[in-house]
Amino acid sequence: MEALRIEILNPKVKTILKQLADLDLITISKTEKPSLELKNLLKKLRLKSEEVPSLDVITKEIEIVKSERYAKKKIRSEVTECRDPKDNFLLNLTIDSKADYLATGDKDLLVLKRIGKARIITLHKLEEILK
Repeated sequence: MEALRIEILNPKVKTILKQLADLDLITISKTEKPSLELKNLLKKLRLKSEEVPSLDVITKEIEIVKSERYAKKKIRSEVTECRDPKDNFLLNLTIDSKADYLATGDKDLLVLKRIGKARIITLHKLEEILK
C-alpha cells in the first residue's frame, strides 16, 4: 500500500475521491497542518534522544537531506542511436526515467520512432493522446 499526501485544488475532486473511498478503492484520512505534523515528529524524535539537538546539528541534518533530495541523478543509459550526437542525452533520460513518450519536434529524434519502451512522437500527437 502506498500513502500519498494530496492537496485538493478543485472541489470537484473531493467528490470523486469520496466516491472512490465509498467503493473501497482508497482510504481517506485527514492530516494535521504541516507545521503541527513537524512539531509532533520532532517530539517523537526527541523522546528517543537523551539530549535536545542544537540548532547547528538540526541545520546540518537538514542540509544533508536537502543535498540528497536535490542531487543530480546520474544518467545510466549510454544510447548513441541519434543522428545528432547532442540529442543522445534525451534518449538516455527517456530510458532512465522509464517514460512512455518522448515528445519532440526534432526530426533526428522523430525518425527513431521508439527508444526502449518509449514512443518518440510530436507534441501534436501527444496532445491527441492526452485528450
